[in-house]
Amino acid sequence: SKDDSWNILKMLKGEEGGSPPSFRAKVLIKNGSAVFLDERGFGVKPLKDAFKENLSNINGIINLTKKGAVFFKVSGKTKESPLYCEGKTNLDKSITDIKIFLRKLPLNRWNAYIGIPVLKNIKLEGLADANISSQLDAGNVNLNGTVNIHDSNIYGRKSSGLVSLILDNKKAQVNISGGNLCGGKIAGNLSFDLSNKNPYLKGKIDFAEV
Repeated sequence: SKDDSWNILKMLKGEEGGSPPSFRAKVLIKNGSAVFLDERGFGVKPLKDAFKENLSNINGIINLTKKGAVFFKVSGKTKESPLYCEGKTNLDKSITDIKIFLRKLPLNRWNAYIGIPVLKNIKLEGLADANISSQLDAGNVNLNGTVNIHDSNIYGRKSSGLVSLILDNKKAQVNISGGNLCGGKIAGNLSFDLSNKNPYLKGKIDFAEV
């Protein structure tokens, strides 16, 4: 939500926090469906337009047997790609730790959603595999992961490579290794200061054999 909270946690909490007092169970999900709707995003300010993703073929387990905590392992599909996620939520502290694995991710939509300044405006087309770990803590986002770009192009130029991301509310860092762009090699790192209204960019990119 725009207020930095997870709507699902409001349903799981009791009146004074923690798991519902009379509800302890393991919930099995088989061939389910859901809608992921994020109005907050990863930037300093909430998203202008909410990010929406329809999920299908959801299978997994949600463990509610421990007071004040939720553990989950779930697999499913977006419109374009399979996904798997696992993690836990501390209901009393509203802290969620989650790992997400996505395959054949459409770069154009997800690049705009993650919203790293400068990069979010680059016209990316194609697919990528992503492994992401994140902690969400009362509006504070800490995310790190790797994105393996393949079968893609930038402004119509063929590209591929491994990109690592580190992102929180104040900064973003992008490291590129083993990249290919326009038939040449690309490597380097970029960092963005997100604490300013006009984020600035610094870093170094090396091109070879272009």
